Amino acid sequence: RGSRFSPRDMVERGFNNEGVVVAGAHLSGKIDLLHILENGHMEVRDFKTGKPALDWHGKDEFEKIKLHKYRQQLLFYKLLVENSASFHKKFTAAAGALEFIEPDEKGSLVPDLELSFENEELERFTRLIGAVWTHIIKLDFPDTSIYPKNLRGIQQFEQDLIDGSLGSQ
Repeated sequence: RGSRFSPRDMVERGFNNEGVVVAGAHLSGKIDLLHILENGHMEVRDFKTGKPALDWHGKDEFEKIKLHKYRQQLLFYKLLVENSASFHKKFTAAAGALEFIEPDEKGSLVPDLELSFENEELERFTRLIGAVWTHIIKLDFPDTSIYPKNLRGIQQFEQDLIDGSLGSQ
């Protein structure tokens, strides 16, 4: 896949000193690859090891949870880029992707798992960041034992954080 890299791309780009604040939360991180496109657009890309996923649906509960977290990671990266001192109002993270660097069981590399950023999903995720940040600042770590240990339970917990209705089930 080396031919896909461009001299303009940025690898292992850190955001620790970029002053990123989203929904009151101070954010930092490191993005594996910023693939620079035309007209002020870029793609945020993350390299993954392990068993590759072919779509965002997941075959079992474990993979569904993993893919949910991966989606959030790419959304987080979009927010890092677009709210950073270096890229704010200069670049838009138009899309994200996971690149699985290990071959599948047949020995082939699978196509990248692409993600188009939807405003509704990004807005919900931004509210989730704000809600989590509030709990962190207050050192208020809620009991999650009432939530099922599956994707639906995780999503319900996230929604309860956003709504401020933890434990009201």
